[in-house]
Amino acid sequence: MAIDSATLLAVALLLPTSLLVFSYALAAYSRPPFPGPKGIPFVGNIVPREDPWSTLRKWSKQYGPVYGLRVLSTPVVVINSVQAARELLENRSNIYSNRVPPKMAELSGLDEGILFQTHVGRLRQGRKLLATGLQARELEAYQPLMRDSVTKFCADVIRDPKNWLKYLHRVPTEVSLDIAYGHVMKGLDDPFVAKMNEVTRHFESATAFSVEEGYVVNFLPFLSKFPSFLPGMSFKRRAARWKAHFMTMAKEGLERVKDEVARGVARPSMLSRALTEAPGSYSDDVMMRCAPQLLTGGSDTIISLTSTFLLAILHNPEVQIRAQAEIDQVIGNERIPTYKDKDSLPYVYAIVRECIRWRTALPTIYRNLVKDDEFEGRHISQRSTIFINYQGILRNDDVYPDADAFRPERWLDPKVLGNKDIDPLEIAFGFGRRVCPGKFLALDLGFQLIVAMLTVFKVSKAKDVSGVEITPKVEYTNGSVVWPVPFQCDIQPRSVQAKQLVDHAVNAL
Repeated sequence: MAIDSATLLAVALLLPTSLLVFSYALAAYSRPPFPGPKGIPFVGNIVPREDPWSTLRKWSKQYGPVYGLRVLSTPVVVINSVQAARELLENRSNIYSNRVPPKMAELSGLDEGILFQTHVGRLRQGRKLLATGLQARELEAYQPLMRDSVTKFCADVIRDPKNWLKYLHRVPTEVSLDIAYGHVMKGLDDPFVAKMNEVTRHFESATAFSVEEGYVVNFLPFLSKFPSFLPGMSFKRRAARWKAHFMTMAKEGLERVKDEVARGVARPSMLSRALTEAPGSYSDDVMMRCAPQLLTGGSDTIISLTSTFLLAILHNPEVQIRAQAEIDQVIGNERIPTYKDKDSLPYVYAIVRECIRWRTALPTIYRNLVKDDEFEGRHISQRSTIFINYQGILRNDDVYPDADAFRPERWLDPKVLGNKDIDPLEIAFGFGRRVCPGKFLALDLGFQLIVAMLTVFKVSKAKDVSGVEITPKVEYTNGSVVWPVPFQCDIQPRSVQAKQLVDHAVNAL
């Protein structure tokens, strides 16, 4: 969290010392009565910047499946079991479905859409709008688009393997823009994409809950009441710039679709269907704020999943060998498999499941209460934030033997897959009323990317100038969405036939 000296000075000057002491004393007194690590006076618990999710997981082993923290004035209850998560977020969804936006996100105009929408009617309207483009049935119409985008990705990687990550970013971006706006991406330097990507960066920064990477106003929201010209208030000026940029981009996207609909040239998309098939059903504000979330909320998840796959097979080369043997036996070398082949490629789909369990893209989600509650005989204040710690849930050794190991074979047992409290596909996309609306797109496109790479490429460790293999660290970023820190690898076509397969597919586009 960026608690710079200017901000602390402003707090000291603008509030009487007695009020500060009373505020922090009250926060400490009202801390959730759950066991947890002892914090620092006035500051609370400090989670290390490097791999904070492992620290939360370590504390779950020490203090149990539900424990308490305090971050400045915010009491936090950390949930590390599926059973507790389902009890609170599903059985008590009327209390725990709220998600109050971080103050920096609110100031930046990034607090609506569906992620932080607190108005029930607008939330329902937004989720209904996104469902028109993201439900499994609706995605059927975009299968050719996804197939073509994955094919172009393979061709680009064959031509320029060292820049595989750059080409990977294009795939979910291209698909999401077409689904949301009917926008055909104009290369890697598309101006509209550049604006979207900037919004994504702003969102990640504004919503960061890392003690070192976020904004102090997220934990001391009263700071937002002070004028922006005062010392330490630079975050308010930054938020104003971010809000102006977001609103310009959001309006541009909606107005572009409206113009295309009026001229009769609009491509089928979520927004064009809303305007033509259900006119008046969605307000302009809901459409403006929800449509960008297909890109800002979905692309990073797919990129994280696919990058995790590559990192995992570099550390577990036997997984790649077994998966490719399954593809060769079932599909042969006549085509690149699609999502429709997932049932006939159980080991490949097990890889997808294990990637999501091993290093889920969303390490935590949070909720806020609408009123005080009790859980397991302990009082939870309405002021509390509830953290669902997926690292603690999906890498629990008591549930997943040898949880730190990447073992896709654990998902070949039908009895295991039938248990929704174990299957990561039933856990990692959320619980209750705010389950991720992009789940089907993430699984569909993520599978197609992974199976295409297995079909076409052999992935191995890169070598240094001396010919020594470079083993990448299993190291992840620390934002609200995480992915592997960029790493090197050697990606080459498996065979002449594999390269020809891509060439023929590209020529057919």
